[in-house]
Amino acid sequence: SFLMISGYLYGAKSIGSFRPWLRKRCVAVLLPASVLIVAVLIEQLCTQRLDSWFSAAVYLLNLQGLGFLYPGFYKVFSEIEVIGPLWFITIIMLCYCMVPFLQKVRDRYAGRNSLHILIAAAVCIGFTMVTNVNVIYFLTFAIGYYLSAAKRLQPMRIPGFALLSVLMLVTQVLRLVLRSAYDGTMLYLNYTSISHMTLGIWILCFFFGCGQWFPK
Repeated sequence: SFLMISGYLYGAKSIGSFRPWLRKRCVAVLLPASVLIVAVLIEQLCTQRLDSWFSAAVYLLNLQGLGFLYPGFYKVFSEIEVIGPLWFITIIMLCYCMVPFLQKVRDRYAGRNSLHILIAAAVCIGFTMVTNVNVIYFLTFAIGYYLSAAKRLQPMRIPGFALLSVLMLVTQVLRLVLRSAYDGTMLYLNYTSISHMTLGIWILCFFFGCGQWFPK
Protein backbone atom coordinates (compact mmCIF):
# COMPACT_ATOMS: atom_id res chain seq x y z
CA SER A 1 0.00 0.00 0.00
CA PHE A 2 2.81 2.40 0.84
CA LEU A 3 4.54 1.77 -2.48
CA MET A 4 1.27 2.29 -4.34
CA ILE A 5 0.50 5.54 -2.50
CA SER A 6 4.06 6.84 -2.86
CA GLY A 7 4.06 6.12 -6.59
CA TYR A 8 0.63 7.73 -6.92
CA LEU A 9 1.73 10.94 -5.19
CA TYR A 10 4.79 11.38 -7.38
CA GLY A 11 2.83 10.48 -10.50
CA ALA A 12 0.69 13.56 -9.87
CA LYS A 13 3.75 15.83 -9.97
CA SER A 14 6.06 17.03 -12.72
CA ILE A 15 9.60 17.40 -11.40
CA GLY A 16 11.65 19.94 -13.31
CA SER A 17 15.08 19.30 -11.79
CA PHE A 18 15.74 15.84 -10.46
CA ARG A 19 19.04 16.42 -8.65
CA PRO A 20 17.64 18.83 -6.01
CA TRP A 21 14.56 16.65 -5.65
CA LEU A 22 16.60 13.49 -5.09
CA ARG A 23 18.87 15.35 -2.68
CA LYS A 24 15.83 16.32 -0.60
CA ARG A 25 14.62 12.70 -0.63
CA CYS A 26 18.02 11.60 0.68
CA VAL A 27 17.87 14.14 3.50
CA ALA A 28 14.31 13.20 4.39
CA VAL A 29 14.70 9.41 4.15
CA LEU A 30 18.35 8.34 4.32
CA LEU A 31 19.59 10.78 6.96
CA PRO A 32 17.20 9.73 9.79
CA ALA A 33 17.78 6.06 8.96
CA SER A 34 21.55 6.55 8.97
CA VAL A 35 21.46 8.26 12.37
CA LEU A 36 19.54 5.30 13.81
CA ILE A 37 21.88 2.79 12.16
CA VAL A 38 25.00 4.49 13.52
CA ALA A 39 23.52 4.55 17.04
CA VAL A 40 22.68 0.84 16.90
CA LEU A 41 26.10 -0.10 15.48
CA ILE A 42 27.88 1.87 18.20
CA GLU A 43 25.78 0.11 20.85
CA GLN A 44 26.58 -3.28 19.34
CA LEU A 45 30.27 -2.43 19.10
CA CYS A 46 30.39 -1.34 22.73
CA THR A 47 28.64 -4.50 23.92
CA GLN A 48 30.69 -6.74 21.59
CA ARG A 49 27.58 -7.98 19.77
CA LEU A 50 28.65 -6.79 16.33
CA ASP A 51 28.88 -10.05 14.36
CA SER A 52 29.95 -8.85 10.92
CA TRP A 53 31.83 -5.79 9.72
CA PHE A 54 30.55 -6.47 6.20
CA SER A 55 26.94 -6.33 7.40
CA ALA A 56 27.73 -3.12 9.29
CA ALA A 57 29.07 -1.58 6.08
CA VAL A 58 25.94 -2.68 4.22
CA TYR A 59 23.78 -0.92 6.81
CA LEU A 60 25.89 2.23 6.66
CA LEU A 61 25.35 2.32 2.90
CA ASN A 62 21.61 1.74 3.44
CA LEU A 63 21.72 -1.37 1.25
CA GLN A 64 20.17 -3.65 3.87
CA GLY A 65 17.11 -4.21 1.67
CA LEU A 66 19.06 -6.09 -1.01
CA GLY A 67 18.12 -9.34 0.71
CA PHE A 68 14.46 -8.61 -0.04
CA LEU A 69 15.35 -8.24 -3.71
CA TYR A 70 17.54 -11.34 -3.81
CA PRO A 71 17.30 -13.78 -0.89
CA GLY A 72 20.73 -15.22 -1.72
CA PHE A 73 22.19 -12.02 -0.31
CA TYR A 74 21.54 -13.38 3.19
CA LYS A 75 24.33 -15.90 2.64
CA VAL A 76 26.83 -13.08 3.17
CA PHE A 77 24.69 -10.57 5.08
CA SER A 78 23.49 -10.85 8.68
CA GLU A 79 20.42 -8.82 9.60
CA ILE A 80 20.46 -6.84 12.84
CA GLU A 81 17.03 -7.61 14.19
CA VAL A 82 16.32 -4.32 15.94
CA ILE A 83 16.77 -2.37 12.68
CA GLY A 84 15.47 -5.11 10.38
CA PRO A 85 12.48 -3.01 9.21
CA LEU A 86 14.90 -0.55 7.62
CA TRP A 87 15.11 -2.90 4.63
CA PHE A 88 12.35 -0.72 3.22
CA ILE A 89 14.68 2.28 2.98
CA THR A 90 16.69 0.55 0.25
CA ILE A 91 13.56 -0.31 -1.73
CA ILE A 92 11.91 3.12 -1.62
CA MET A 93 15.14 4.94 -2.53
CA LEU A 94 15.58 2.68 -5.56
CA CYS A 95 11.96 3.45 -6.48
CA TYR A 96 12.72 7.16 -6.27
CA CYS A 97 15.62 6.63 -8.69
CA MET A 98 13.04 5.33 -11.19
CA VAL A 99 11.02 8.56 -11.17
CA PRO A 100 12.95 10.39 -13.95
CA PHE A 101 12.38 7.46 -16.30
CA LEU A 102 8.73 7.02 -15.24
CA GLN A 103 8.03 10.72 -15.76
CA LYS A 104 9.60 10.65 -19.23
CA VAL A 105 7.51 7.64 -20.25
CA ARG A 106 4.37 9.15 -18.69
CA ASP A 107 4.73 12.39 -20.64
CA ARG A 108 5.39 10.54 -23.87
CA TYR A 109 2.57 8.03 -23.64
CA ALA A 110 -0.04 10.04 -21.72
CA GLY A 111 -3.42 8.31 -21.91
CA ARG A 112 -1.99 5.12 -23.43
CA ASN A 113 -0.58 3.43 -20.36
CA SER A 114 -2.88 0.42 -19.88
CA LEU A 115 -1.26 -1.91 -22.41
CA HIS A 116 2.24 -0.86 -21.35
CA ILE A 117 1.40 -1.60 -17.70
CA LEU A 118 0.02 -5.05 -18.54
CA ILE A 119 3.12 -5.92 -20.57
CA ALA A 120 5.46 -4.60 -17.87
CA ALA A 121 3.55 -6.51 -15.19
CA ALA A 122 3.76 -9.78 -17.13
CA VAL A 123 7.49 -9.31 -17.76
CA CYS A 124 8.26 -8.39 -14.13
CA ILE A 125 6.24 -11.27 -12.68
CA GLY A 126 7.82 -13.75 -15.07
CA PHE A 127 11.30 -12.39 -14.33
CA THR A 128 10.76 -12.68 -10.58
CA MET A 129 9.41 -16.23 -10.74
CA VAL A 130 12.24 -17.44 -13.00
CA THR A 131 15.25 -15.66 -11.47
CA ASN A 132 14.15 -15.24 -7.81
CA VAL A 133 15.13 -11.57 -8.12
CA ASN A 134 12.14 -9.69 -6.74
CA VAL A 135 11.21 -6.68 -8.87
CA ILE A 136 7.55 -6.63 -7.77
CA TYR A 137 8.26 -3.73 -5.41
CA PHE A 138 9.29 -1.56 -8.36
CA LEU A 139 6.33 -2.75 -10.41
CA THR A 140 3.97 -1.76 -7.58
CA PHE A 141 5.50 1.73 -7.36
CA ALA A 142 5.28 2.15 -11.15
CA ILE A 143 1.63 1.06 -11.27
CA GLY A 144 0.81 3.59 -8.53
CA TYR A 145 2.67 6.23 -10.54
CA TYR A 146 0.69 5.62 -13.72
CA LEU A 147 -2.58 5.13 -11.85
CA SER A 148 -2.27 8.80 -10.90
CA ALA A 149 -2.16 9.82 -14.56
CA ALA A 150 -5.03 7.48 -15.47
CA LYS A 151 -7.22 8.83 -12.67
CA ARG A 152 -6.75 12.38 -13.94
CA LEU A 153 -7.78 11.37 -17.45
CA GLN A 154 -10.89 9.38 -16.63
CA PRO A 155 -12.96 8.46 -13.53
CA MET A 156 -12.88 4.99 -12.04
CA ARG A 157 -15.59 2.74 -13.44
CA ILE A 158 -17.52 0.12 -11.49
CA PRO A 159 -16.95 -2.75 -14.01
CA GLY A 160 -13.20 -2.14 -13.91
CA PHE A 161 -13.17 -2.07 -10.12
CA ALA A 162 -15.28 -5.25 -10.00
CA LEU A 163 -12.75 -6.99 -12.26
CA LEU A 164 -9.92 -5.79 -10.05
CA SER A 165 -11.78 -7.09 -6.99
CA VAL A 166 -12.13 -10.54 -8.55
CA LEU A 167 -8.42 -10.55 -9.43
CA MET A 168 -7.51 -9.53 -5.89
CA LEU A 169 -9.65 -12.29 -4.34
CA VAL A 170 -8.26 -14.92 -6.70
CA THR A 171 -4.67 -13.98 -5.86
CA GLN A 172 -5.41 -14.14 -2.11
CA VAL A 173 -7.08 -17.57 -2.38
CA LEU A 174 -4.21 -18.86 -4.51
CA ARG A 175 -1.78 -17.64 -1.88
CA LEU A 176 -3.53 -19.76 0.76
CA VAL A 177 -3.44 -22.77 -1.57
CA LEU A 178 0.28 -22.32 -2.28
CA ARG A 179 1.00 -21.81 1.40
CA SER A 180 -0.53 -25.17 2.28
CA ALA A 181 1.65 -26.96 -0.27
CA TYR A 182 4.78 -24.85 -0.79
CA ASP A 183 5.26 -22.78 2.36
CA GLY A 184 8.89 -21.70 2.76
CA THR A 185 9.85 -22.31 -0.88
CA MET A 186 11.00 -19.60 -3.31
CA LEU A 187 7.84 -20.19 -5.33
CA TYR A 188 5.67 -19.20 -2.39
CA LEU A 189 7.90 -16.34 -1.25
CA ASN A 190 7.91 -14.82 -4.74
CA TYR A 191 4.17 -15.28 -5.11
CA THR A 192 3.42 -13.45 -1.85
CA SER A 193 4.89 -10.29 -3.40
CA ILE A 194 2.44 -10.62 -6.28
CA SER A 195 -0.56 -11.21 -4.00
CA HIS A 196 0.51 -8.30 -1.79
CA MET A 197 0.79 -6.07 -4.87
CA THR A 198 -2.74 -6.85 -6.06
CA LEU A 199 -4.06 -6.25 -2.55
CA GLY A 200 -2.21 -2.92 -2.29
CA ILE A 201 -3.60 -1.79 -5.65
CA TRP A 202 -7.11 -2.84 -4.65
CA ILE A 203 -6.96 -1.00 -1.30
CA LEU A 204 -5.96 2.26 -2.96
CA CYS A 205 -8.60 1.90 -5.70
CA PHE A 206 -11.24 1.03 -3.08
CA PHE A 207 -10.76 4.35 -1.31
CA PHE A 208 -10.65 6.21 -4.63
CA GLY A 209 -13.94 4.56 -5.53
CA CYS A 210 -15.53 5.46 -2.21
CA GLY A 211 -14.52 9.09 -2.66
CA GLN A 212 -15.89 9.14 -6.19
CA TRP A 213 -19.13 7.22 -5.77
CA PHE A 214 -20.02 8.40 -2.25
CA PRO A 215 -18.56 11.94 -2.07
CA LYS A 216 -20.53 12.84 1.06
